[in-house]
Amino acid sequence: MAQRNIKHAASDRCTLCNEIEDAPHLLIQCVHKLDVWDSFFKEFLSYPKSADPQQIYSSIMRFKLNQYYLYHHDLHITIYDFFATIMRTIWRHHYRQFYDLIPFDAIQACRHIRTELLRLSSLRSLSH
Repeated sequence: MAQRNIKHAASDRCTLCNEIEDAPHLLIQCVHKLDVWDSFFKEFLSYPKSADPQQIYSSIMRFKLNQYYLYHHDLHITIYDFFATIMRTIWRHHYRQFYDLIPFDAIQACRHIRTELLRLSSLRSLSH
């Protein structure tokens, strides 16, 4: 990022909580990102209802998401769509602070995720 003249992105510390920022922290473990996961677990999953950051990371790394159950049967998405949409949106909103100077906002990220999940569900329902 320093090559792209984004000097404030050179730190290995999270800009939100000042913890060391590795991939698990960036996508899941930062309390601000975990709030996003927890919100969607409560809204869309029948099990588990709360987000455990270590379990989420382990499940993603092993690509084993069969212990997670979507609650909304009217949604035409898979659990893989659910996880991928959350991760992609968190990643995008995280890096907006460096490229667009827009700070990470969990509420905005949640709105975007919800919109994307509903859009994906609509697209899938048209194909059935």
